[in-house]
Amino acid sequence: MSSPRTLLCLWSGLVLSVVSAMAQTSVLPSSLPNTWSLQRPDATYATSQIVSVTGQPFSSAIRVGTLQRPANTYNIQLNVPTAVAVSSNDVLQATFYLRRISPTNGDAFTTFICERAGPPYEKSAARTFNEGSGDWQRFRYAFATATNYSAGQAQVNFPLGFDPQVIEIGGVALTNYFRTVAVTNLASDVTYSGRATNAAWRTAAAARIDQLRKADLTVLVQDERGVALPGVEVSVAMKRHAFSFGSAVDGSTLLGTGLTNDLYRGVITQWFNKVVLENDLKWPNYAANPQRASNSVKWLRDRDIEVRGHNLIWPAWRWMPGSVVALSNNPTALRASVSNRVASASSAFTGQLADWDVINEPYSEHDVMDVLGNGEMIEWFKTAKTNDPLAKLYVNDYGNLEEVGTNTAHQIGFYNILSYLVTNGAPVEGIGLQGHFGSFLSPPEQILALLDRYGSFGRPLMVTEFDVNTTDISAQADYTRDFLTLAFSHPSVNGVLLWGFWEGRHWLPDAALFRRDWSVKPNGVAWTNQTFGQWWTTSNGVSAADGRVAVRGYKGDYDVKATVAGVTRMVSARLTTNQTLVVTLTNPPISLKAVLTNNSLRVTWPAHGAGVTVQATENLGGLWTNAPEPSFLTNGEWRLLPSVDPTNRFFRLRKTQP
Repeated sequence: MSSPRTLLCLWSGLVLSVVSAMAQTSVLPSSLPNTWSLQRPDATYATSQIVSVTGQPFSSAIRVGTLQRPANTYNIQLNVPTAVAVSSNDVLQATFYLRRISPTNGDAFTTFICERAGPPYEKSAARTFNEGSGDWQRFRYAFATATNYSAGQAQVNFPLGFDPQVIEIGGVALTNYFRTVAVTNLASDVTYSGRATNAAWRTAAAARIDQLRKADLTVLVQDERGVALPGVEVSVAMKRHAFSFGSAVDGSTLLGTGLTNDLYRGVITQWFNKVVLENDLKWPNYAANPQRASNSVKWLRDRDIEVRGHNLIWPAWRWMPGSVVALSNNPTALRASVSNRVASASSAFTGQLADWDVINEPYSEHDVMDVLGNGEMIEWFKTAKTNDPLAKLYVNDYGNLEEVGTNTAHQIGFYNILSYLVTNGAPVEGIGLQGHFGSFLSPPEQILALLDRYGSFGRPLMVTEFDVNTTDISAQADYTRDFLTLAFSHPSVNGVLLWGFWEGRHWLPDAALFRRDWSVKPNGVAWTNQTFGQWWTTSNGVSAADGRVAVRGYKGDYDVKATVAGVTRMVSARLTTNQTLVVTLTNPPISLKAVLTNNSLRVTWPAHGAGVTVQATENLGGLWTNAPEPSFLTNGEWRLLPSVDPTNRFFRLRKTQP
C-alpha cells in the first residue's frame, strides 16, 4: 500500500498532466487535407489535388495550381472552418509546410489567415509566406485571437490568387494554448529566400559595391619646392559617406529639452548623414506650425546634415487640410489652393533642402487627381522646380519593394504613373521607393530585379522609408544587413533612409533600432556594422620613395594627415572618383649626422631630406663627388655606410632639385 505522500505525488502529477493537456487544444478538424475547400471563380483559374508525401511528418498534402491571377488574392483560396470554439485573446500557433513546384526560377506565395467566417470578417491573423527552394519548408506563426469565435464561426484560409504558380501545402495545424503562454514565447518563423550566408547574390553584390562605391586615392606628399617626401606617416580617415544613410526624425523631439532629446539628437548627428522630417513639412502639419519645421531644418543644416522635404502634396482628402477638402466640388478653387501650397512651401525652403517628395503615394491616394486630372501632377512638378531649382524632385510611393510577387498591380500602376510623368515633361529627378517590411521579407534577387526596373528611367532611386516590423530580431537584423547590401550595391540607388530609429518615437515600435531605454537592438548593430564597419575606410601608411601612399576607399569625405619631424598637415578631401591628393609640407631643416664606431662611419639624415644627395671629399679644398656608397631608408632616416676607410673623408648634403 502506497504512503499518503506517494499518493499525493501521484495526484499532483495527474493534475499537472490534465492541466497540460487542457492548455493545448487542436482547433482544426483532423481530416485535413481532404476537407480543404478550394474557392475559385471557375476551373480556368485554379486546380487542386491531394498528393502523397514521403519523408515529412505528414503523408499527404494538397497541391493548388493557380492558372491565372484573379482580381483579388482571396478569389482563389483554400478554406476550412474551425472545429472548436476559441475565446478572445487566446494564444494560437499555426504550423504548416510549403513547397514550391513552379515557377522553377522563383517563389510561390500564400497568406495564412484566421478570421471570422462571415461579415465583418474580423481577422486575428494575416501573414504572407513564400517558398522558393522547391523543398518542404516548415513555418510557424503565433498570434492572439481578436474576438470570440464559436465552433465553425472562424475559418482558416490560404489565399492563392497570385501570379501563375503551383504550390503544395501540408501538415497544417492550429493549436490553442489559451492564455497559458505569451505570443512572444511561441515560435513565429520569419525568413526569406537568399538569407543563407553562401547565397549566390552576395558575391555579385560585393563585386558591384567594390566597383561602384569605392575609388582609388593616391596621397602625394611633397615639400614646398614640389619635391616628393618619402618616409612620411600618412593617415586617411573617413568622415561621412557619399551614399545617404539616414532616418526620418520628429521635429518636436529634435527641438525639445531634456535627456531624452539629447540622446535623440546624439544618434542623429552620429549615425546619419541625411534626414527627412517625418511629419512637420506635410501640408496640415506645416500649416499648424511652420516655425517648428523651419527650426528643425536649420538645426540639421547647421550640423551639415542634408534634409529632404516630405511632402508637397499627398493627394488624398484624408491627408489634406479640411479647408481644402471643402473645395472638392469646386475644381477651380481646388486647383488654385493646391498650386499655392506647392509654390509657397517650395519657395519657403529654397536652397535648404536636398530634395522634395513632390507627390506622395499617387497610385492609391489620388482624390485630387480624380477631380483635376492627372495632368495636374505635371504642373506641381514644374511649379516646385521654378520655386526651388536646387532641390531634386521625387515621386514617392509604397508597395513596390514590399511583398514582391504579391502586389503586382501596385508595381505596374506606379511604373505607369512614372512613365506618364516623364513622357509628358514633368521634371522628375528621383524616384522614392518606400520599404515598409513586416514578416514577409522580399527575396534579395527579386528586390534587385525591381530596382533594375525602376532604374530604367535613368533617375536616381532612394529607399525613403525603410523599416522591418517583426519581433523576430534575428531575421530583422539579417534582413537589415542584406537590404542595405542590396541597395548599396545597385548603381541607381543613392541612399537608404529609415522611417524612424527609436522605439519611443516610432510609428512601428518593433521596427526601431533602439529600444525605449536606448539600448541598441541587433538590427541597430547590423546597421552600424555595415555603415561604420564593413563600408568604412581608415588607413595608415608611410610614403614611398616617390612620396606616394595608395588607398582604395569608400566614396565620401575624408581627413588626410601627413606627419614628418613632428610637423602635421591635415587636408580635407572628397573622394568620388579615382584621384591624387597633394599634401604639401614645410620641410624642416635637413641635417647630416655621422657616427664613428669600430672604425666604421655611419652617415644618416632625416627621411624628409628628399631632393638632396650625399657628397664626399678627402679634403675640404678638394673636389666634392657624389658618394658612391648605396643608401637605404630605415627607421625614418636615410643611411649611408661607406665601404672605404672614412678617416680622411668629409661628407655633405647637397640639393639636387630647386
